[in-house]
Amino acid sequence: KTESVNKTLIGVIDDIVSGVSQGIEDFLGRPVAARNVSESVNGDGTDTLLLKPYLKSVTTVTIDSITIAAGDRVFYPKTGKVQLKYTSFTCGLQNVVLVYRHGWETQDIPKSIKRAAVLWCLHHFKLTDKNRIGVNSVTAGDQTISFTASMPPDVRELLTPYMLAG
Repeated sequence: KTESVNKTLIGVIDDIVSGVSQGIEDFLGRPVAARNVSESVNGDGTDTLLLKPYLKSVTTVTIDSITIAAGDRVFYPKTGKVQLKYTSFTCGLQNVVLVYRHGWETQDIPKSIKRAAVLWCLHHFKLTDKNRIGVNSVTAGDQTISFTASMPPDVRELLTPYMLAG
């Protein structure tokens, strides 16, 4: 019986950590943990496209199924701008495919974001009674979880400097 309770508790903890992680990314408007993204966008006839700020790298740029060589393009990590040197992003619907890396590598995640995640998780772990651990409901099927409270003010304060505008 103890093993079953421990597995259930670990499942709840995993769900809370996942929910808090997603909540932080939603609040910030960008990924925290670095990940590769493939995105199709409309070409607009200019030599510049704006992606999300704080790019790590741009792996490939393809326009109308033609790959643009790395030396023929420049990206500006802080602004998310990708600029072509010798051509333009020809006008078209979803005709430009970009593959890029976005977010912080694990060792580079700012300490205040890590602290905010821990504080928010701890907030949900406060015992509300003997059978509940800071959650309003848990569904066994697809493991849906809902929290009893929104983002605590101290967590919001730690995260606000990292929010993307817009």
